[in-house]
Amino acid sequence: MLLNELRPGIKYECLSESGEPYAKFTMGVNIDDETFEGTATGGCLQYVWGMLCARMFAQVQARSWAKAAAAKSALAKLYNLSFSPFSTPLQPARTPSTPSSVDQMVLPQVLADHISRLVVNKFQVLIENHPTHSRRKVLAGIVMTTGLQMDDAIVISVATGTKCINGEHMSERGASLNDTHAEIIARRCLCDYLYTQLEMHMNP
Repeated sequence: MLLNELRPGIKYECLSESGEPYAKFTMGVNIDDETFEGTATGGCLQYVWGMLCARMFAQVQARSWAKAAAAKSALAKLYNLSFSPFSTPLQPARTPSTPSSVDQMVLPQVLADHISRLVVNKFQVLIENHPTHSRRKVLAGIVMTTGLQMDDAIVISVATGTKCINGEHMSERGASLNDTHAEIIARRCLCDYLYTQLEMHMNP
């Protein structure tokens, strides 16, 4: 709504769409010869309800969410408006030279969206030939950046998962993974990456 008020007459277009079983849409809006993208999925509703009308509703809702994400990206870049949960809605983001304890936790929305796309795109590449693994509920990833420049950003880890093992399968000797939530697995991958870097550093 805000973007439409600031830039009357803008039009959104669907840049990409993936179908069953998880409808995923990428919507874009072009402003001043720059395209701002937003991606969303309606897979959860499809998975839970499993009905034709529910799938149609999920697709419509996913399109709406994707349009909202594209609008947030445009507002963040063009008007320096932050939509982070750590800041007041529609409050201009502080500059790096004047951080507060809360603002230090806030990433520019454009940067956050780009990191998200890097993780999702890496996941899509990994499962391209393994469609049975595409039914994810939670996706987590870690991206290494240098400052706010994203040209050299590297995806360190990508993980999915929502499970903890049952008590009878736990190992007191550490022979099993007790928690396989996506965030935990992504962190384990990061630790493995860091240890690998240390080994390389110690090797003449």
